Amino acid sequence: MIPAMLDAHFSLLNYAFYSKNYHPIIIENEEGITDIGLKYVNNEMCYPAILNKKEEKIMLKNERKIVDILIKYSDYLFVLAITILSIYIRNRLLPIVSGDANYFLLPWYEEIKNSGGLDALSKQTGDYCILYQTLIALFTYLPLKPLVTYKVISCIFDYLLALACVMVIRELTENRLYMIWTFVLVVCSPIVIFNSSAWAQCDSIYATFCAWTIYFCIKEKYSFMFIAYGVALSLKLQAIFLLPFIFIIYLIKKQFSIIKIFYVPFMMIVLSGVGIIYGRKIWDVFLIFKNQTQAYNSSLTSNYPGLWAIFSTEMADLNIKYSTAATMISICIIGMIFYYLMKKMSNINKEQILQLAFIFVYIAVLTMPHMHERYGYLYEIFAIMLALLYKRTIIPCIILQLITFFTYSSYLFKQEHMLTVLAVINIGIFIYYFWIFFVQKENEKTENLCNNN
Repeated sequence: MIPAMLDAHFSLLNYAFYSKNYHPIIIENEEGITDIGLKYVNNEMCYPAILNKKEEKIMLKNERKIVDILIKYSDYLFVLAITILSIYIRNRLLPIVSGDANYFLLPWYEEIKNSGGLDALSKQTGDYCILYQTLIALFTYLPLKPLVTYKVISCIFDYLLALACVMVIRELTENRLYMIWTFVLVVCSPIVIFNSSAWAQCDSIYATFCAWTIYFCIKEKYSFMFIAYGVALSLKLQAIFLLPFIFIIYLIKKQFSIIKIFYVPFMMIVLSGVGIIYGRKIWDVFLIFKNQTQAYNSSLTSNYPGLWAIFSTEMADLNIKYSTAATMISICIIGMIFYYLMKKMSNINKEQILQLAFIFVYIAVLTMPHMHERYGYLYEIFAIMLALLYKRTIIPCIILQLITFFTYSSYLFKQEHMLTVLAVINIGIFIYYFWIFFVQKENEKTENLCNNN
């Protein structure tokens, strides 16, 4: 900014500065400039100094306006800055080729492409669900590198997942700051970033629709809840971990008919419609899940620090032998928690909906055998939202993120870690969450009732 003391001559300075790639702003004189200048400068000062002081005030006034605008829109600017930064981080991780990408995802992509794109839907490729296989088949027609295709799809859903979580938080609190931090923490979570942009996995896609399932449950729009859940299950079997949550909502709230659950298979069939048109059978939509469960059963745990990481051995035959027993034990544990909560809870408020979803997904992944390190993705997203609502869960949430990051680094970067130690910590964190959400609160209610009597 240059104060204009001689209007006819100072405008010529523009050309001199432009020649050196500078872009000056000549502050033009305004009506009353002398009077305002005299207000701040002794009248014995030279006339140019009086004008210069006035123009300085104008500059400060303009700066103040800019600062006011920045403050007014600081929320949007902060979110925009974080979004740009998170996109940059993801872009830097795109060249990483994980083992899954190298041995499974990329060969499957080439198989789909070489089979004619959509024509490849007539048969099963890898262990994709038909809907996801359809998405990949469509992307084979675009001039994109296979690895970039996988990662871009998942990265886009990272942000859609964050927006879905914002909608959930919006229903639970009117605090605008919580909504902003929800978006920021989800898109900047190391688990979310590495899952999509480094590993090329699609957990953010199914998790997005699981978050919408929770949202519609809070809104008591149960038809949409089952539709969203059907989409999630069409994309990944891990959405099944939400099923106990849906059943306890049904039993306690008594606000919808169990018949609505048929929206789920209906949506799965509809979303697999392109594959069915190209020759797949309707029952293939569901048989894929059976094949998936049988494909990864050589170990009681696949790098996930759950209950069976404490007992798992390197001997595949022993792990297979104990697999059924481990599954039955898991069902019993989930069943006991289900029964306890059903008896303790006479009603379910909005906050408890998120708590229940978190607890049931967490306990299912924690106790079921054959779990991969990525299967905790959904409850880790729920933990971020809970940490914003309940300050005493901030530290457990951070520990959960670190545990998973350690297991991710073990696979992606070949870093060693003590899976058994992480499993013990993980179990302890679950007990803590369950205690503060469903045991401690009940004890407080009992004490208050006794004191009132």
